[in-house]
Amino acid sequence: MANYTLKALIDNETVKKFNMLNQRVIIVKEAEGSGADVAWVTFAPFEINSVSWEEAYGVYASCSEMEGKAKIEKSSYAQASEKQSYAFANGIFEPPVTDTTLGDNMYEIKNNMTDPDILTFGLAQDVVANGVTYEGNPINAVQVLSNESATFTPHERISIFMQSDLDDGMVISRIKSQALLLDFAKQADIVIKYDPAVGGFVKA
Repeated sequence: MANYTLKALIDNETVKKFNMLNQRVIIVKEAEGSGADVAWVTFAPFEINSVSWEEAYGVYASCSEMEGKAKIEKSSYAQASEKQSYAFANGIFEPPVTDTTLGDNMYEIKNNMTDPDILTFGLAQDVVANGVTYEGNPINAVQVLSNESATFTPHERISIFMQSDLDDGMVISRIKSQALLLDFAKQADIVIKYDPAVGGFVKA
């Protein structure tokens, strides 16, 4: 199981300004099959910000809608493995079934609920940010009708930026600042810094 670490450096004057304006560090994770981008983890900035996670995923179901800045609240959650299909029925995820049609790093959910006839599903992942552990935070979201399915393929790519009006699990309608895309499949440990002249993070 691969491990990834990110260190984000911000000078003290900029940290002070960010906190006075309630600006938070926002991290978004990529996943194919997403209906909407979701703020994976958000936190108040320090001069040295450390984020780490393992390459392990779960699947979740939610009754939350995806309008505007909706916050995804998990109604059910289960640890997941790739190439497995997870049927959701009677309010829970049933034991997974191997699906030979799924490729590497693919996960499938099937909505077998009839009431309600539409639910929000996605992948979730643990993350540690500045020493705080966030368990099973959603990384994506898609609405699935009854008797339909969805597949997800997560990637170890993130976007990081500063914003004041987002919280963990919120659907992102618009990114208001400069976002930096980082590919952890190419490098498992990355150091970045905030550049006020750019208005965003850059590679250190």
